[in-house]
Amino acid sequence: MRRELLAKPKFLVPLVFLLWLVVSLPLSVSQAHPVDDPACNTQDPTAGVWGQNASPEHLTLQNPCYHVRGTMVWGEWWRDKPQDSCLSDPGTCSDSDKNWYMRLSSAERTAAGVTSGEIKKLRRWDQCKAGQTDPSKWCNFLTETIPAGGNYHDANPTDDPPQLPDPCLDKDWGHRRGDPPITAPRCKGINIHFTGTLATDNNHGWREVHPVRKELWTDRAGTTHTCSLHTQDNQNCPPG
Repeated sequence: MRRELLAKPKFLVPLVFLLWLVVSLPLSVSQAHPVDDPACNTQDPTAGVWGQNASPEHLTLQNPCYHVRGTMVWGEWWRDKPQDSCLSDPGTCSDSDKNWYMRLSSAERTAAGVTSGEIKKLRRWDQCKAGQTDPSKWCNFLTETIPAGGNYHDANPTDDPPQLPDPCLDKDWGHRRGDPPITAPRCKGINIHFTGTLATDNNHGWREVHPVRKELWTDRAGTTHTCSLHTQDNQNCPPG
């Protein structure tokens, strides 16, 4: 009698729906959230960021320590030119930051407060598309890693290594004759976790994690890497 009752459509459909919820709900839970991580500089969350001594400031703080995870689309280095000086003429130099264009899930974007308008602005940049014609494969979020010495503290940040090593890299805009080639893998499709300062970029009008203070990813060979400013957390962290 019990088996016959469950087999009837009016009982079977709700049961299937309930099972679907049980399976799918954990997969849709966002991993984007504020965290308490020793890698973060919560006393000065935007320390070393280019433009923070300007008016208005480059970034408006949203959360001093925030975690997001997503899929890499493109990675680039806006390396400064040797003849430029961020101290004597900051308006003419690049920030030497590394930009990581990512694709977050809908749940991750909602948790971080990312709007459709912000995504539209980000997608004006070709790097966000990385040669893809399918919009579902374009980026919808940006994170940035700053030089080890930060900005405005070094007359030539070009020779500064980044605060964290490269999980991947597609383009070095400051590459010069005689420089070593890029050895990091291409970024497309790499799943990665970033922890750092969640802020609004006032120059571009979108929300981002800038600067990144910790990164975790698994490479295509299956090795997991953790690189953090809190170096006790580091595991399989490649040299910068």
